Amino acid sequence: MAKGDHLRDVLLYQAEPTITPHDLFCASPVITMRNTKTGTRKQIGRRFVRKRRPFELRECLVYTDASCFNNGGDDAVAESIVAYQPEPFAPNDFDEDESFMGIAEHETYELPEYTLDRASRYIRPSSNRAKLYAAIRALEARPWAQEKWRTLVIAGDLEYVVNGITDWIWKWRDNNWILRNGRRVANVDLWELLLDRILDLDRQGVAVKFWKVPRVKNT
Repeated sequence: MAKGDHLRDVLLYQAEPTITPHDLFCASPVITMRNTKTGTRKQIGRRFVRKRRPFELRECLVYTDASCFNNGGDDAVAESIVAYQPEPFAPNDFDEDESFMGIAEHETYELPEYTLDRASRYIRPSSNRAKLYAAIRALEARPWAQEKWRTLVIAGDLEYVVNGITDWIWKWRDNNWILRNGRRVANVDLWELLLDRILDLDRQGVAVKFWKVPRVKNT
């Protein structure tokens, strides 16, 4: 069995098509963690958690987004956005007129201009690379296992990422990252890094799921 094969069919977040993040998740109060050695408690901030049985299910929702100025051009500049922490004064419950991204603190990352592999070669920024990089940074954003989450749900309207990691990547990898037309899959360095980060969390007991949500829910 190849590395990660046990995750082939379990990375897609299973929600009914009519279900939205607003139906399942809300902004939590400030969460504290207890140090089992010292008995002291430490604040870790707010998170987007399940409305029902949040501390039993231990699911955390993280939003991602990306943009690329002059996508495909020589002067392209791309950035990736991760949002997992509601703003201090954001309400716990809010209706669908208010987006998760709208009430969250944003962490913004400039997309590196070099591949994230041993070759470290220059590569022109693109919207697809920025989307992949956003998912990677979401998995790296916090010590999720130490925060005791069982499931980390990466939400966004990034079809390239969701379809890629839940379906295409396994076929690509089985074919040594070569497409039917003989060309190499684009952004292999990021796909491999994303899978590695998912496996890292899986080994720590955190399941990663990807949820494609409509654009209107992600702004």
